[in-house]
Formats: sequence, structure tokens, C-alpha cells
Amino acid sequence: MIKRNAVVLAVLVACFVVLQLFAEHFGESLMNVPWQTSEAVVAVLFFLCGASAFFLFRGGFWTQAALATSVPVLTQVILQLGWGSDSAYPGLTLLLAVPYAVLFFLGTVFVGGPVFLYRQARAKSHLTLGGADGRSASVHH
Repeated sequence: MIKRNAVVLAVLVACFVVLQLFAEHFGESLMNVPWQTSEAVVAVLFFLCGASAFFLFRGGFWTQAALATSVPVLTQVILQLGWGSDSAYPGLTLLLAVPYAVLFFLGTVFVGGPVFLYRQARAKSHLTLGGADGRSASVHH
């Protein structure tokens, strides 16, 4: 499980690095969109990416949530170390890790959490549907 989570984390971080470099390179072509709309789209995208990343990891809820939330943080650290920030805004790349991580975390909590709890409850209900003798576990004799 640890190896699988490490591979998933590495692939997700690499994908987000490429996505952000792509957005930075082609961002000027998207400038016809009002800034409120673009911020809302990015927020929803990161929220859903956090939820999606949550489902790719294995382990308990907090393990999955922590790994999913670490994706934007690691991405921003790699971007800062590899490409740096705009000279007018030093460190901005690292500062962006905070709202990105919050959006990812909210996606894990509000989408991943209920699904995680549903899956746990469903797995427990399958275990208690019947005993070895075929009788219902809720019937006590």
C-alpha cells in the first residue's frame, strides 16, 4: 500500500506540475475570461481534483486526505525550486500552496468523506447480513 501511494503521489504531482506549466505558458490565450469566472473555475477544479486524488490513494480517511492535500503543496514546492516565482512577487508560488491545499482538502472532506463513510458502512453491513448457519445476525435465539 505504501509503494502504491508513493507512485500515485509522484504521478499526481508530476501531472500538476505539467498542468501548471502548461497554464502559465498558454495563460495569455485565456485572458478574455473575467477574473471572477477564472478564479471560480480554478477553485471548482481544485476542489474536484482533491476529491479525485482522495479516491486514488489507499488507507484510512486521514491518510488519504493527507496524501491528497499534499499534492498541491509538493507541486508548488517543485515549481518554486525548479522555476521560481515572478521577480515582482518572490515566493508567490509557495504561497499559492495554501489556498490550493485548502481547496484539495475541502474536496476530500465534502466529497471523499461521505463516500468513504458510505463504503465503510456498506462493507460492515455485508459482514453482518448472515452468519455461518445462514440465519440473520440480528436474530438472537
